[in-house]
Amino acid sequence: MNKIKKLWKENRVMFVLAIVILICFLIIMGVMFKYFFGTSSSSYGNRLDDISTLPFEEVDKNKMIDYLSSEHTKKVSIDVKGKVIYVVAVFDETISLIDAQNKLVDAYQEMDGKYKKLYDFNVTVSQDPSQVDAYTLMGAKNVSSDNFIWSNNSPVEDGE
Repeated sequence: MNKIKKLWKENRVMFVLAIVILICFLIIMGVMFKYFFGTSSSSYGNRLDDISTLPFEEVDKNKMIDYLSSEHTKKVSIDVKGKVIYVVAVFDETISLIDAQNKLVDAYQEMDGKYKKLYDFNVTVSQDPSQVDAYTLMGAKNVSSDNFIWSNNSPVEDGE
């Protein structure tokens, strides 16, 4: 017992430092395991949890395709990834860019309101690429915004 007391008195600082270092090492190891080997959750976090309660139905997808389809529409496709509805529409040469934009905005307006509160809307409008002056335009509407944001489709002038 005297040896232990003598050892403690002579090396008290070293014992306290060893205990502090051991505690710090255990804390670092705990944080590291939690960070690197923690619970396996989705890489998207919980921001996609709402879509399981309100998936974009095939019926509504077909309604939108039917609304966009006409004799001037070459192709319409709708793809849903996460919380974004991607619409790609290809029109023939008889539809102007403004009319194509309006057609897609109207299709969005016709969509059920429950989807408007949850899903973002991304649109790609193009004209048949075989045309000389064919256009391609992209637009997007966020859940929180009121209007579509359209890409700048101004033609490049010669000499620029």
